[in-house]
Amino acid sequence: MTEESGPGMDSEKKALRFARAGTIPLAGVPSGAHAAPPTVSSITVDGDEVKVARGALHGRSPLERGLTFQPVPEGTPPGRLCFIVWVGLASDHGERMRYAGLVASPLWIDRDHGVGYKDFARHVNDLDLATRGEVRLDGLTAAQREALAALLVRQGEDLWANASESLRQQVTGTDAGTRGRSN
Repeated sequence: MTEESGPGMDSEKKALRFARAGTIPLAGVPSGAHAAPPTVSSITVDGDEVKVARGALHGRSPLERGLTFQPVPEGTPPGRLCFIVWVGLASDHGERMRYAGLVASPLWIDRDHGVGYKDFARHVNDLDLATRGEVRLDGLTAAQREALAALLVRQGEDLWANASESLRQQVTGTDAGTRGRSN
């Protein structure tokens, strides 16, 4: 085993594994001594609009840009409820990548006043839960879940096909009352 390639995996295979994650933008370390597979991405849900959220990991998604976030909800004028859905990805001890976890984190946006509110600690914890394979989509409507499922399929058909049946059911709402691990 070399430090750069990991146990039983040369650099070319590792690069191939990263490339098979579909078209969804991922955070990971693609090469070098500390290479790690991509494990997280994000999607914004704003009403009926569901989009891949580049920059959400650093609080710079298009939904969040240009806003000042208040430390408490009481300091925020009434706004609209939006979500960042943290998308956890995993591999099945081989080259198959899959959607492993999805957690919806709420935020309130008031564009007219240029302010918003989100519980930063909750977003960090929700991101962690998604990377650990949890599925928690509380607050999303049936239409939003349907749009989320369609986007996940468009962004990575293989990722969706490789996801657990439980995750797919929880996203599509066929098992809407269930919370928990997807695997």
